[in-house]
Amino acid sequence: MKDFTGDFCILEGRLEKTDALNRISLAALSVCYEVIRVDDGIFLFLEDHLSRFRESIKNIDIDYTIDLEYIINILLKLKVNNSLHSGNIKLLIGFQPGIKRDPLILAYPVLHRYPTERQYREGITTSLFREERERPNIKYIQSSLQEKCRNEIRMRGVYEVLLVDHDGCVTEGSKSNIFFLKGGILCTPPADRVLKGITREKIIGICKESGYPLMENTIPVKCLDQYNAAFLSGTSPKVLPVASIDGVSFKVDDPLIEKIKARYEALIGTYKVQIRQKGYRFDF
Repeated sequence: MKDFTGDFCILEGRLEKTDALNRISLAALSVCYEVIRVDDGIFLFLEDHLSRFRESIKNIDIDYTIDLEYIINILLKLKVNNSLHSGNIKLLIGFQPGIKRDPLILAYPVLHRYPTERQYREGITTSLFREERERPNIKYIQSSLQEKCRNEIRMRGVYEVLLVDHDGCVTEGSKSNIFFLKGGILCTPPADRVLKGITREKIIGICKESGYPLMENTIPVKCLDQYNAAFLSGTSPKVLPVASIDGVSFKVDDPLIEKIKARYEALIGTYKVQIRQKGYRFDF
C-alpha cells in the first residue's frame, strides 16, 4: 500500500524524489520501523523512538549496530528538504534473510490521520478484531495483519480496531494503545502483550509522577461494560477518548482523562523547548 507523501525521501543516505519509493519492495525483507511525529518542526520524543528502533533490531536477532547519529542526520535532511513543519515521518530498516549487513535504510513523510477537534470532544468509535500481533514488543512490519486491520476499519466505518487475543482479552489497537478507567483507576493491558508505544510510556510516567492510580492488567472482552471510560494513545491520536467499542458506550469527558491529556500536551511543550535549547544532541 502506498503510504508516502511529500516531495523527497531518503534512500540509502541519498535525497531522492518520493517517486523512487515505487521501485522499492520490502516483501522479502525483515523490516523494523518507527513513525515519528513532527510538531512545530520538532521530532517529538526522538530519543525514545530511536532507542526502541535499536531494540527492535536487536530483538529480531539481527547482530547489527545502528548508527543513531547517521539516522538523526538523515531525518533532519528529510525534514528540511520537505519543509516539514507538522506531520509524520516513517523510518525503516530492512534486512535480507540471513544477511546481517548492508541493510536497506529509508525514511519518508508518511500519510497520517490526526483526530479532529470534534473527535477529541465527542470521542471515537472502535470495534473488536480477533487477531494477535506476533512478537508484540517488536515494531516490525506484519503486512498481512496491517492489511486485515485496514480492511476492518474501512468495512466497519470505525476510527480504530482493537485486537483481541486467544484468551479473549483486548490487547491494543492496530496503531495505538488502549487505556480504560474503572472506579478512578486506570487500567491498560500488560506490557508483554502489546507494543510499548512511546505515548503509552509517557502516560504511564505522567501517572506515576502525578499519583494517578494505574494498573497493568488483562482486559477481558466480557468485562468491557464494567469500565466507565477509555482512551487511545499513540503518535497520531495522542490522548483520544473512546466513545464506544462495538456498541458498549463510554464516558468521553472524564476529568481524569482530561488531566492526563493536558499533562501530556504540557510534556510535549516542555520537550520542544528543551530541544530548541540544546539542538539534536542525545546521549544513548
